[in-house]
Amino acid sequence: MILWFWSAAALGSSAPFNFSGQFSDKEIHKIGLMVSSDPEKDLLSRQAVDAARLAVTQLNQKFASEPYQFHLSVRTGEGDWGSASRQSVELIFDEEVLAIAGALDGENAHLTQMAIAKSHVVYLETRAADATLSEVNIPFFFRNFPSDRQQAETIADFLLNQMNFTSVLLFTGSRFDDRAASTHFKNHFRRNPSHLSITEITDSKSLNSAELKRDAEIARAEAILVLGDKTFFETVYKLASQAGLNLPFIANGSFLSSQTGAFKTEAIKPDFFICPQITDSGPLRNFNDAFTSEYGYTPGVHTAFVFDAVILLGEAAAYGGNSRDGIRNYLSDLQIRKGASGVVRFETMGDSKTSPHLCNGTEAWLFPRE
Repeated sequence: MILWFWSAAALGSSAPFNFSGQFSDKEIHKIGLMVSSDPEKDLLSRQAVDAARLAVTQLNQKFASEPYQFHLSVRTGEGDWGSASRQSVELIFDEEVLAIAGALDGENAHLTQMAIAKSHVVYLETRAADATLSEVNIPFFFRNFPSDRQQAETIADFLLNQMNFTSVLLFTGSRFDDRAASTHFKNHFRRNPSHLSITEITDSKSLNSAELKRDAEIARAEAILVLGDKTFFETVYKLASQAGLNLPFIANGSFLSSQTGAFKTEAIKPDFFICPQITDSGPLRNFNDAFTSEYGYTPGVHTAFVFDAVILLGEAAAYGGNSRDGIRNYLSDLQIRKGASGVVRFETMGDSKTSPHLCNGTEAWLFPRE
């Protein structure tokens, strides 16, 4: 068992947290990981770090005969505005990482992207869904989590073509990522006019159950769409329950990416929510088993994206000659790879080429449960 020590200071501007999984005299090839918050305080970031450490351990086992060893360098975007950009620059120029995996919120993802725009360092994002990250067409940006554009298309198809709804209530959280998701969802319907009426609830904090019931009745709402994290979803769900609304709930990918553990049987959850298309549950179950065995707790599903990203970057480095350009070319040419988060492949602009899926309760076997 490897003993490892790290602290908030180690993840700040002074020194990174580094992990290689074993001690060796081999040449070190570094993979960077950017997380939004201090892993000692934020469980999502802690799980991302643990998933990346597990990936590095498995990479070093897979390429044990090679004269090099993979090494994980972690930085956090926590701090004043621009911190994520500075930390990314340090990973690129001080740590000299071959590539960076990101488990970031949208704002920090944009700052990290700014740092890599003029370098040939691949940045593979696993959490931020803001579609503009890929729309700026930086050739070294990739993402294995579905973008807001892709999620909007999937949700729209479900509402219109599968359910034939004519009216929905839209709740948007207050975070940068939630507002971006809402913008892309509404823009999708502006570009593609339909019979669906969208009533946006803009001030959900001050809304009471009586007002929500009135708004739902006026709109003749047939469903409630929530664009926000797990906490925001639970707030809206409880308010709708108090209002006596018996409507199906749909949630975007923020619900899943903010899930920090196993789904509890009695937990508040949407009827449908954006999730990865997992046609083979074997890799996900293998990852969950390895993670739980190593760290003693059940991870949230978002950790599978981080694990896949680090594994993929390591493989891209190994098969691409351990050069930054080689990594980019390997990812761009990747045809298909089955990982814990589903099928991984990329569009020309760097987004995931695998369309997102809407899961429901009958597909709960895909995810860790208590």
